[in-house]
Amino acid sequence: MPRLQYSFAETELQGNAAHPIFGRMKTGLQQAIEIAGSQVKLAKLLGISHQALNKWRDVPPTRHIINIERATGVHRSLLRPDLYVEPGQKINF
Repeated sequence: MPRLQYSFAETELQGNAAHPIFGRMKTGLQQAIEIAGSQVKLAKLLGISHQALNKWRDVPPTRHIINIERATGVHRSLLRPDLYVEPGQKINF
């Protein structure tokens, strides 16, 4: 029986859609990279090396959040949901 070969990179996802096989949602950083055009292009927009950006995995440092948001339009709550809330969302204490 032939093996199923499927690459995440070959799949076109719209918005924050889940991957058809793995079911993963794109992170805010993945969305920002897609909007910028590539990891290298996003790194240039931020004035850092693409190697530094690659080390972030999916959690950008807080000092870069606002610049990523300005450069790509990806809201800070998608980039760091542990620190920011979505616009209009109430905070319960």
